Amino acid sequence: MPQQHTQAAFPLWRTMAMLSCATAVLAGVLTLLAAQPHVVWTVAAIVWLSSLIGVAPVAWFGPRGVMATLYAYFGGAAVRIVLCLAAVVLLIKIGAMPAGAVVMTLMVLYLALLAIEVWQVLHFIRTNDLPTGKEARAS
Repeated sequence: MPQQHTQAAFPLWRTMAMLSCATAVLAGVLTLLAAQPHVVWTVAAIVWLSSLIGVAPVAWFGPRGVMATLYAYFGGAAVRIVLCLAAVVLLIKIGAMPAGAVVMTLMVLYLALLAIEVWQVLHFIRTNDLPTGKEARAS
């Protein structure tokens, strides 16, 4: 008899709220320390939007099992890093923003939001009865 698994939904709205609050707080703190606050807010907007886009696949594929959740997370991570790097190149080349400030701000914000995403995905996998391996293929 196959086991029934609950089809829990990934907490997308909570994750988006956490990412938004963390971005606002970190960008606010970095603005106090920065010589050019407009650089901080521009990079913060880019990292924030790319993080929201990157976490969406987890919400779509999360209930399908652990492997689907992980594939969706890494797919979203690939999209997120490509968007961030492309935007940084455009900011530096076309926007004539200082490379050091852009890259340092990107690193701080990107790593902080990445930690939140990883924690949310890990918490989702650990607290829900998601099918794994053969169980996911059988359903």
